[in-house]
Formats: sequence, C-alpha cells, structure tokens
Amino acid sequence: MTKPQLMLLALLLFIPTVAKGQEKPDADTLNQVNKMFALEYDKFDNKTLVDSLTAAGVKPTRPEGVGVLFNEFNLKPSYVINGKDLRMNGSIILIFNSVATDWLFLDSRDFKAVVDGESIDLGRPNHSGLVVTRDTALQGERVMCQEMMLVAIPLASYMKLVKAKKVDFRLGEIEFPMNDEISTILKAFIIYLNNHQAK
Repeated sequence: MTKPQLMLLALLLFIPTVAKGQEKPDADTLNQVNKMFALEYDKFDNKTLVDSLTAAGVKPTRPEGVGVLFNEFNLKPSYVINGKDLRMNGSIILIFNSVATDWLFLDSRDFKAVVDGESIDLGRPNHSGLVVTRDTALQGERVMCQEMMLVAIPLASYMKLVKAKKVDFRLGEIEFPMNDEISTILKAFIIYLNNHQAK
C-alpha cells in the first residue's frame, strides 16, 4: 500500500461526520487533511489554487462492455479562485486520470451521478490525451492511452456528493461507486477549504 493510500485509510477514522456539519474537526484530523492538499497564490495571474497531493483510486463496476483494461484510474479535487483570499464561492474541479489499453473518453464522457436515488448531471469534462509507454504486464502491452479530464462541479452539487449515503457515478460508459477512498478525499477537501478560508 502506498503512502497516499495509507493517508487516505487513516483519514477514514477521522471524518465520518465532519463534512455533514455535525462537529468541528479536531487537531489530528486537520493535521492529516493538511498533508493531503497544497495552497498556492500566483501573483502574476492573481489566482489562488488548492491542489490535491494525492488521488483516490476509482474502481469501475462496468468496464467489461468496452473491452478495455485499466492500468490506472483515479480522481482528485482541485479549486481555483481569483484573488489572494480563499473563499468558497466557486465550483470545485474534479480531475480524472485514466491509463488504459485503449481510448475511453474521446467522445463519450458525460459525467452523471445517482445520489441517494436522485439523478444529477455533473457536466461534460474537458479532455486531453496522449499515448504513453508503461512497464506493465497488463495484456502484455506497454503502450497505453492516458486521458485527463477536468469537470467543474457547482459547490451545491459537490456538497450533495459529500453528504450522501450512497453515490454511483457514470463517466462516459464507465460506471463506478463512491468508494471509501473517493468519499474520504472529497470530504477532506471540504474540511481543508473551510479551514483555510479568509476570515
């Protein structure tokens, strides 16, 4: 298990109710959360960026129909706002990274979720891709297709994801549940933003 995975696992013990507004995070939780994200101000563009230092693994439940095997598939949240003071009044960006045996999201990449039974359209991510060489035993292939997608999620929709009991996602033709890793990083991100907002 990698260090980022251990960090996410440790956080599972700390954040079961914090993101629901039921209690304030304690010092141990904040210490763990602060290790997961970085805040940086760009004085030339006058923008503040909050970036994730780790990513949550995505475990597809229905990749078989597309005949493609994943070498890597993960997501992480990010946030950009104009100015030096961090305020939560914009959209949160989800960044997907996929490395697989073929292109998956060139044409089909609408992002949707079923949140506690309610269907939500989360938009169509921007897309970029390239062919990469990886040392992998996956089908004996070393040439892989790497795709990166960014989608801006309105804060209200993001909070629905964070507070939900059950979430299922579909990105293009690929379906996956909100697993513990994804839930933890999304909740931790809100804790980080709340704790670093301008007072």
